[in-house]
Amino acid sequence: MIQIFHLQKTYEGNNIPALSEINLHIQKGEFCYLCGPSGAGKSTLMKILMKMENYNQGQILIQGMNLAKIKESKIPYLRREIGVVFQDFKLLNRKTVFDNIAFPQEVVGKPRNEIKKKTWELLKYIGLAHKKDAYPLRLSGGEQQRVAIARALANDPSILLADEPMGNLDEEISMEIMGLFERANQYGATVLLATHNLSLTRRVMHRKIVLERGKLLAS
Repeated sequence: MIQIFHLQKTYEGNNIPALSEINLHIQKGEFCYLCGPSGAGKSTLMKILMKMENYNQGQILIQGMNLAKIKESKIPYLRREIGVVFQDFKLLNRKTVFDNIAFPQEVVGKPRNEIKKKTWELLKYIGLAHKKDAYPLRLSGGEQQRVAIARALANDPSILLADEPMGNLDEEISMEIMGLFERANQYGATVLLATHNLSLTRRVMHRKIVLERGKLLAS
């Protein structure tokens, strides 16, 4: 599913690698935590997997696609395989909850009737059907993150990447959000969730991939 070989990433003007000699294999259907303190390289690795950043050395295969060799025209097809959830939600504030979830489906050209059906299913899945016409800034942080998760799942991705998705939420809401990731995994998505919350990783047990100062300590 995700295969990483000898990955090296160094930012220009910095002699210390952000990521160094990373070798990692995540199987289809796994749920993995990406752990480590701030500055460990978690977000850098996530951005590389999203094809938001390039890397200096190594090889990455996602669903058999080589990220270093993939053509620019094929990147949208890669990204359809990957749903992404950010800590700061990144919702479209001028669109309603319904339209935020519908938007990624519109981008890939789904028929309107399919979009409407799928969006309603996801609204029920996250428990916010009653707020379909609300705008993101009228929602709580937990509600915004629920919408962000629904949007990430809108095109049925095989991989769900989440970068500190509970970083700004209290413990009770975090566990509710965690339940949505658990369900997505049960429905078949491979989940990689970056977190520095060790309490969370102890309460809900999954494989831990640990980074520190750009190096892989455990996987």
